[in-house]
Amino acid sequence: MSIIPKFLLKRVYVSGSLRETGEGVAFDLMNTIGPGILTRLNSIILNEQPFSPKDILLKIGDKLFHAHEISESNPAIFFHNQKTTCILIGAKLAEGLHTITVDLLSREAGKVVVTVQDNYAS
Repeated sequence: MSIIPKFLLKRVYVSGSLRETGEGVAFDLMNTIGPGILTRLNSIILNEQPFSPKDILLKIGDKLFHAHEISESNPAIFFHNQKTTCILIGAKLAEGLHTITVDLLSREAGKVVVTVQDNYAS
């Protein structure tokens, strides 16, 4: 598991950022912890519905990554104080409270699994 305390990881999630887009459901992360290197995004679960890396896009700065292309040899770099948008392709939201679980591998922290909740109002 992660060497970073869960309470710090939860602070990376931008509360109130959960929204629908033309591509699906999006939410934002702000890296307030420090630079990091993502070597694998295993899955994101939205309200018990899993999304595989083929169904996830990451917008990091000006770059768009398909999550299934991220690997040890093709990592995604998260700079300190950089905003990242996660997009779950084809997902839909109902109004109300939603639970999001992100499961990833990082060079610095190892396996990271963090769960957050956010409200959505259209």
